Amino acid sequence: MADPDGNEPVPFDDATADALTEAFDAAADDLDAQTASRASLITTASTDFRGLFSELFASNADTARQGASNLAECLRTVASFAGDLKQAAKEENTRRRLAREWQQRMDGRNGVEVVLQDIFGSEPPPRGEQRRHRSCPRSTFGRLA
Repeated sequence: MADPDGNEPVPFDDATADALTEAFDAAADDLDAQTASRASLITTASTDFRGLFSELFASNADTARQGASNLAECLRTVASFAGDLKQAAKEENTRRRLAREWQQRMDGRNGVEVVLQDIFGSEPPPRGEQRRHRSCPRSTFGRLA
């Protein structure tokens, strides 16, 4: 059952985030390698083309190169976001642990402590630092269309 105060740990699978990061980075590296190897093939093939077909071939090759480059960039961006999410979950779980510990201290006070804290003030609840989240501009992914 969920904690009604919202202090239960955030479920996050670090291994899955790591695997996603590795897979997306590897796919981006593969795209870069394929683009480089295809460049020499395109150059070789272009020597035999003339006229309209050579122009279409060059245009299609350029479109493929740009698409691969954009896709590789997007894959690396998503991989980077997975790392950000992993770190954010870790920080949030630390904040929630501190909040649970504070609540336990408050709940465990005896009558004298409650009266003294009512007079002199009590330990303030923990306040975590606000994390600035980065966002992914739509233009990063829009170039694939």
